[in-house]
Amino acid sequence: MVNGKAWPYLEVEPRKYRFRILNASNLRAYDLSLSNGGEFYQIGTDLGLLHHPVKLSSFILEPAERIDVIIDFSEYKGQEITLLNNSPAPPSPGTELIMQFRVGNRLRCPDTSTIPDKLMPSHKIDPALAIKERTMHLAETTDRYGRVLHLLNNKRFSDPATETPALDSIEIWHLINHFDFPHPVHIHLVHFEILGRKVFTDEDFDEHGNYKFDLESLTPPLDFEKGPKDTVRAEPGQVTSIIMHFKEHSGDYVWHCHILEHEDNEMMRPRIVKP
Repeated sequence: MVNGKAWPYLEVEPRKYRFRILNASNLRAYDLSLSNGGEFYQIGTDLGLLHHPVKLSSFILEPAERIDVIIDFSEYKGQEITLLNNSPAPPSPGTELIMQFRVGNRLRCPDTSTIPDKLMPSHKIDPALAIKERTMHLAETTDRYGRVLHLLNNKRFSDPATETPALDSIEIWHLINHFDFPHPVHIHLVHFEILGRKVFTDEDFDEHGNYKFDLESLTPPLDFEKGPKDTVRAEPGQVTSIIMHFKEHSGDYVWHCHILEHEDNEMMRPRIVKP
C-alpha cells in the first residue's frame, strides 16, 4: 500500500521530485530500489536534513523509519519505472512491487531546481563526551503461564524506570539483540546518531554483563543511516551502539520496539529525563 492504494502508479514529468517516505507497516521492512537501476538523492533521515546529499542505489526502511529523497526523472522520458522491494522477509506474494512511476515526455514549465551541495550544518557528537553507557538487552522469555514475553533488559513496562538521564547529558546506549530477527527500536523525543554495529560474543561483556565498548571494532552505519535518527534497526545477534544528547526535553517518555505486537507485549520501557 502507498498512501492507501495497492500497487499504484504516479504520473510524473521528466524533472526532479522530492519524496518523504515513511514505512508505516507494522512488521515488514523494505529494501527499496528502482527497476531501471536509477539513483536516489537522499537529503534527510527520520529527524531532519543531512549535512550533504547522499547518492543511493537502494535503502532499507524498518517500521517507523523515514527517509527524504529526490528522484531526478529528467533522463527517463517516456519510461515506466517500478519502485521495487528486495527485502527477503517476511515473504508474501506481491510485496516485491511497491508502485510505478510513469514518466511523461514534456514539462509544463522548465525545471530550474538544483540539489544543494550543503543542506543542514551538523556536528557529530563526540563519544568521549558521554557521561554514561547503558547496555540494553532485547530478549525473549515466558511468564508464569508459559506465554511468550519480549522484554527490554528483562523488565516489564510496569517496572520502575531504570533509564533516567539528566537533561543536557550525553549517553551511549548499546542495543543487544538476542533474537534471530531485527527489531526497530524507537526512542521518543531525542535525536540520536548510530555509531555502528558488530556481532557480539560472551567475551564482549564484563563480569557484570555490561558491554565493553570499542568504537574501532564497530561496522559504521550504512550510508542512509548517517543523519539524525529516532528509530534504528537492531540487527539480530549484533550490538547496535547509538549516542544521544538529551538537550531539548525533560519529563516522562518511553522507548520501545515499534512492532505493535512486541510493544504491546511488554517490549516498551519508561524513560525519565531529569531536569
